[in-house]
Amino acid sequence: MNWKLAIVRTLTDGLAIAITAFVVPGINVVHNRLFSYLILAVVLGLLNAFIKPIIQFFTLPLIFVSYGLVVVVINAVMLFFLAWLMPGRFEIDGLVPLLIGGFVIGILQMVLEGLFGVTPPLLDDTTVKMGEGVHET
Repeated sequence: MNWKLAIVRTLTDGLAIAITAFVVPGINVVHNRLFSYLILAVVLGLLNAFIKPIIQFFTLPLIFVSYGLVVVVINAVMLFFLAWLMPGRFEIDGLVPLLIGGFVIGILQMVLEGLFGVTPPLLDDTTVKMGEGVHET
């Protein structure tokens, strides 16, 4: 296991939770302390590592049919599980904040993981660039 990757992913999850709780009304981190965000980030990271792939596997046809919009619902389910597992630290006040939070945290995780280099690039320097290596005869 790559520990640096796990630490960066945990920090990006914590930052995503903090921004989501700040932006979305109805999602609250009860104790606004760094330790609370780190605990929430670790639990969300474990949920995303173990539970989310299972849910995505079983909802794969729905993900394709909905052009990926079901992923927002899956992220909302992960937030629901987080609130259920951490009732004294993380609260969600209803279904609408849960769905909006699923959308926001999904976007934030994607942006932050790309920004901090957690997600590998689709193309790297060793791949053939467009137009190079292709010759017409």
